Amino acid sequence: MPDFSSEKGYTLVEILVVIVILAIVSAGITTVFITGLTEYGVREVTIRMQQQARLAMYDLERELKLAGYGFMDFGNLKINVYSKSANAVVSWAIVEANSVTGAASNTDSILIRYQTVDPATVPDVTIATNHPDSSVNTPVSDASGFAQGDLFFIYDPTDLTKPASMLQVSTTPSSKNDTLKHSSGSNWEYNPPNAGINIFPPGGYGVGCKVVNLSTLGVKWVQYHVDSNSNLIKESSTAPQAHIVATGIEDLQIRYQFKDGVWLNAPVKDDANHDINNLRALKVSIIARTANPDPRYGGSQPFQLTGPQGDGVVYSGGGYRRMTMSSTISLRNLVMRDKLQ
Repeated sequence: MPDFSSEKGYTLVEILVVIVILAIVSAGITTVFITGLTEYGVREVTIRMQQQARLAMYDLERELKLAGYGFMDFGNLKINVYSKSANAVVSWAIVEANSVTGAASNTDSILIRYQTVDPATVPDVTIATNHPDSSVNTPVSDASGFAQGDLFFIYDPTDLTKPASMLQVSTTPSSKNDTLKHSSGSNWEYNPPNAGINIFPPGGYGVGCKVVNLSTLGVKWVQYHVDSNSNLIKESSTAPQAHIVATGIEDLQIRYQFKDGVWLNAPVKDDANHDINNLRALKVSIIARTANPDPRYGGSQPFQLTGPQGDGVVYSGGGYRRMTMSSTISLRNLVMRDKLQ
């Protein structure tokens, strides 16, 4: 039988050395694991930021490129409208810059309008006799497609410097040859209350000017802005309840290009060259940031949408990672106006 009494075991020093080596290896593995986990978290929040930026830009591009669809010959792309609350004539436009309430300070907003039906299917109704004043009922070539409560536009397709006007039918026409009555009253908030308020442009509208029922046009408006919580907000006539398109959007800046090639931060009202009627393209830029700050991230690189990207303010620090994204959108429906001039 073997005698093990003379064999020696591990010494205390050897055991301690092994323990130290295991501790070092374990610490290394743990460090690698924690570092990998941290890097994964950083990649995850960065990818989410990029996804939100792409989502925001995709939605903006998809809607904004439709601006003016069906309104190629719509006068100067503005609409004279009676405002009951102001008791005055106000102006709507096919594209409106910075008219949205609730936008965060130093950010831009935009509202556009377009038709949702094929313009070729819209009934061809025109002014039957010269119509100089909005206080007089509107004589039309065919009143059969109108009913009480309908809103309608009047515009001159041969004069791209003249605004359109909007009125509301107060009585359903009795026949095809009837006029469009737009009496004042509490039920007809878009009709001026007295003859002293004429919403028509000087000279009114002559024979042959277009009269279109908004119910057949399918006119849609869409507006975007960034709120104080860094969300890109979208509202529309088909979904008037504001909803979030993308989160983590700190800034939205929009530049406007006109027929003469000039870029501006906003259209210039009544300017011969740089008002809405000469608008041809948009440049949309955003700053996106990660959802939550990273206290270990010391990046303080300033981000600012300025110069060719807008007139935004500086965003930096706070432990947030940021990125910018820009897109130039040709307003093809408005570009087609050049063929009419």
